Amino acid sequence: MKPLEGKADEHRVDSEGCWQRRLVYYSWGYCCVESEREGIFDAVYIPADDECVVFQKQVGRYESEAPTSSAALAALRASHDTQASEEALRLTHKDAVDARLASWRAGKEANVRALLTTLDSVLWPELGWKRVGMAEVVGAGQVKGAYVRAIARVHPDKLNANNTTVEQRMIANGVFGALNEAWNAFQQQS
Repeated sequence: MKPLEGKADEHRVDSEGCWQRRLVYYSWGYCCVESEREGIFDAVYIPADDECVVFQKQVGRYESEAPTSSAALAALRASHDTQASEEALRLTHKDAVDARLASWRAGKEANVRALLTTLDSVLWPELGWKRVGMAEVVGAGQVKGAYVRAIARVHPDKLNANNTTVEQRMIANGVFGALNEAWNAFQQQS
């Protein structure tokens, strides 16, 4: 049986009277001998030899004790698969989302009031956005309140990936950017 991994740590004083630390790692048929002498650290990887065979007997970890599959590796693969499928969906919906956002922004890119009053035309009903009338965003304080409520609804960090689709997250991201740009223009005018 071949051991999976192990480690031995030796502390000693070498022939020149300097303190030396020597670490020996054994993993998958290779031995790594690392030595540190007065702050200088060296590592050498060598194929398993007699020293490593002695070391593996000391460590005593064999393949039969190792798990057959790594949970961390499986989770990483699942994460990569999820990201890849989400990226494919983004590419599929990109044109439709861009067209929808462009029609919503058309002619009112710097007008935060107009964007806020027409926001219900671009957002999905499950988000719970209540239509804002033009009479509700007359004053600067009212505009700020409506803007803060809108940003709270569409902020990318606030959206739950389990409750929203990729298309909805893309729309929210576009709305977030457009509202921020319009808000910055509004603040410069004030």
